[in-house]
Amino acid sequence: MDIDELIKHAKKTKTVMEINAYPNRLDLKDEHIRKGIKAGIKFSISTDAHSASHLQYLRFGIAQARRGWVEKKDVINTRSWRDLLKFAK
Repeated sequence: MDIDELIKHAKKTKTVMEINAYPNRLDLKDEHIRKGIKAGIKFSISTDAHSASHLQYLRFGIAQARRGWVEKKDVINTRSWRDLLKFAK
């Protein structure tokens, strides 16, 4: 995968990139996340939960985001409902 090209395209299309917290799917490496942050990409942190027990994996996504130097302002699902709707428009 050409992460630089993906980040470039995400920036151009204003696409939010997902930090998937499920242990088998931690697909964005911390270095990829850092590149996205430098490019001004926004992220969402998702558990990819298929059952309530999967919600516990959110901590892995948060840890991965922290390693990538993500701040609260960079994560769309830390926003209030109203701010998230504004962002989506």
